[in-house]
Amino acid sequence: SQAFAYSRGVGVLYDAAGTDTYFAHPSDVLYWSPQNPGGSNSSFCQGVGFGRRDDAGGLYMSGGIGILRDAVGDDRYTCGIFGQATGYWYGAGLILDGAGADHYAGQWYVQGGDAHFAIAALLDGGGNDVYGETATRMNAALGGGHDFSVAWVVDRSGDDVVHGPGLSFGTGHAGGFGAFVDLGGTDTYETFSDLSFGNAAIETPGDVARRMSGTVGIFVDRGGTDSYTRPTLAP
Repeated sequence: SQAFAYSRGVGVLYDAAGTDTYFAHPSDVLYWSPQNPGGSNSSFCQGVGFGRRDDAGGLYMSGGIGILRDAVGDDRYTCGIFGQATGYWYGAGLILDGAGADHYAGQWYVQGGDAHFAIAALLDGGGNDVYGETATRMNAALGGGHDFSVAWVVDRSGDDVVHGPGLSFGTGHAGGFGAFVDLGGTDTYETFSDLSFGNAAIETPGDVARRMSGTVGIFVDRGGTDSYTRPTLAP
């Protein structure tokens, strides 16, 4: 729901104005998640393109295109795993949010984080936004592209507070591309993982295909007096 698309499908949710709440319960489990069995839902809500992966039978189906467009307002987005601008298996998922002080809460493969040959983009038009403050942060968010996927987050303006998990803040992983771009404001960034802030990790160094395609992570903050918190690591 909420801008979801399966194979050969297009799902669009358009909201012109107002203070809106988009809610997919993260932990009242009805839809089993292999990333967190029994603990989280596989939400597939709020701008998601989803395909059929069938490694056993070989009956693969490329995902569709899901787009959530909210033009203006102070909005709240909540989901579990897979949501808020994500794609899976050749799917594409986008959130195009205009002006407003927005709140994003998700766990894994959320907020411009995706997996397996997918495309994800979260474009926020401006406002003092909060990402991840109330969520159980797990992995792959905020421009985290995993396994030959492309993932983007662009925040145009505002004094933002951004909490990220691992594989976040413009990180490419296993042949993926991730980018996080903030174009202005006094921002606060925090993560508990070194796999963040423009990082890139092949994961499997012997994988020839991933070495040929490249793995890329980009983090850009254009202006403002910002603060960063991440683990202290040896070089």
